Amino acid sequence: MSAKRWFVMLFSAAVLVLLSVAAANFIIDPFGVFGDRAFDWYAFDMTENPRAAKLAYIDAHHDEYDAYLIGPSGTSSLSPEVLNEYTGYSWYNCFNYGADLAYSEALAEYLTQNYEVRALMLTVPYVSACQYDLEPESITDTRHPNITGNAADWLRFLFANPRYSAAKLRDYLSNSYLQEVFDVFVPETGVYDKSSRDVEPIGSMDAYLEAYPVFTHDYPDKFPMTQLEACMDALERIKALCDSRGIELTVLVPPMPESQLNNYFDADLEAFYTRLGEITPYHDFARLAPNEPRYFYDENHYRNNVGEMMLARIYDDSSVYIPGPEEDIDTQLRVLLYHHIVEAGETNADTMLLADFRRDMEAIRDSGYTTVGISDLEAYVNDGVPLPERAVLIRFDDGYLSNYTLAYPVLQEFGFKAVIFAIGVSIGHVTYKDTDTPITPHFSYEQAREMVDSGLVEVQSHTWDMHQVESLDGLDCRRGLLRRENESEDEYVAALSEDFIKSRAGLETGTGQPVTALAYPYGLHDLMSLVVLSRLGVKVTFTTEAGINTLVKGLPQSLYNLSICAISDLT
Repeated sequence: MSAKRWFVMLFSAAVLVLLSVAAANFIIDPFGVFGDRAFDWYAFDMTENPRAAKLAYIDAHHDEYDAYLIGPSGTSSLSPEVLNEYTGYSWYNCFNYGADLAYSEALAEYLTQNYEVRALMLTVPYVSACQYDLEPESITDTRHPNITGNAADWLRFLFANPRYSAAKLRDYLSNSYLQEVFDVFVPETGVYDKSSRDVEPIGSMDAYLEAYPVFTHDYPDKFPMTQLEACMDALERIKALCDSRGIELTVLVPPMPESQLNNYFDADLEAFYTRLGEITPYHDFARLAPNEPRYFYDENHYRNNVGEMMLARIYDDSSVYIPGPEEDIDTQLRVLLYHHIVEAGETNADTMLLADFRRDMEAIRDSGYTTVGISDLEAYVNDGVPLPERAVLIRFDDGYLSNYTLAYPVLQEFGFKAVIFAIGVSIGHVTYKDTDTPITPHFSYEQAREMVDSGLVEVQSHTWDMHQVESLDGLDCRRGLLRRENESEDEYVAALSEDFIKSRAGLETGTGQPVTALAYPYGLHDLMSLVVLSRLGVKVTFTTEAGINTLVKGLPQSLYNLSICAISDLT
């Protein structure tokens, strides 16, 4: 083969490879800049590069929005849906990775010059005065070409490393109902998908720091605000831009955990606030109480419910509870678990003699404990309503008739509250579902209503029919709330959703009481089951694990996966 022919073939092969890369990047579009027509999977694109993908998404959907949140990733916890309710505008969260006021300014200019914008909300953290106009380190930081105005940037995306397209194909095939590391965005609002983090049980501070030791990290050096003037000059231009176009501008300094507040020089902070106040009114949440670690996902990201507190304060919504700076924010709760009560005869782990149950109630009284219900727990966490110093929740599982005939009169005698988690399919029955097999009798809806009307008893969900028994349901019976072996995610989500909705409807119709709590059958559950239940409105869940619970004001996650203890733990 001649050298010339060899060179032509080599050149042709190189061109073919480049064209293949370009075609793959255009069609698969791992950053969403070309419209993501083949996959329409902006959750992935935004995870790879939110600057590029979000702008592409807005370009395609700009007629749906007229107000925008701008700032670093912590801005994610400011909910567009909540803002829509407060303002009547249609908000989109444009937050991106990194705190760079240069990009915030460029984005503000692009949005206001190209689309109708009624309002902007801008987050200005301390760290934005430490860095400015950062050069992109890789394609994942590169701005959308519509922002840069540089045609060469289209080529950067077109000829990007094909591993990004390969990753999108691979991850598309393994995508799950749960939020994954490769799709951490909700494209329609622009926020992070925190569906998994927002159901993680939160208890004591010690346990949280053990799970997230990042909050114990000690920085040896402070962060100097070397870019303060550049940062504030950009903010001043954004303010002038909004004023010239009649755009409502809201500026806020976001919350920080206590461990981060000490990383800046006092003189820099004074200059930061002085200069900020000269430019525009602002809302300062840097030291918003509470700013302890449990109210943050990590050092840089405050929780979504903290974002709701911030918006409530901005818009003077007193209905949203915000813990005060001097307020005790947590308390301990003990949960006692019972099942079936008998007057005499044999007992086991799920059956107790009436005399022993009465002795337990006497021990609760004599130890100075006060019984509480689900509504009390929710009022404490969501509204700051105090709980008794020594609080205990009496829990019954399954919904046996003996709860009504034997336990309920004792509760009335002592004036104690209790919560009964009833199996929906068994309510009012003495035989197992669809069989003539006798079972321990369960109370009826009428009897449940009588107990609820007393004000002492709440009846909540133990599922409709997921408390199954292998000897009666067969080997394919469901094990608590876990997926069956060959059950797809979609099938499981549909089954659990249908089951709980049916359970809730029956209980709410039968008792006239809201159903917001569920006890896992046999204590068996996983992350997926909790995410599904949370989306269906379940606010409180109970396990069969041993432990003493810590409830935290303002953190609804502290009501998930509550543990049980023995009567001996009360004394």
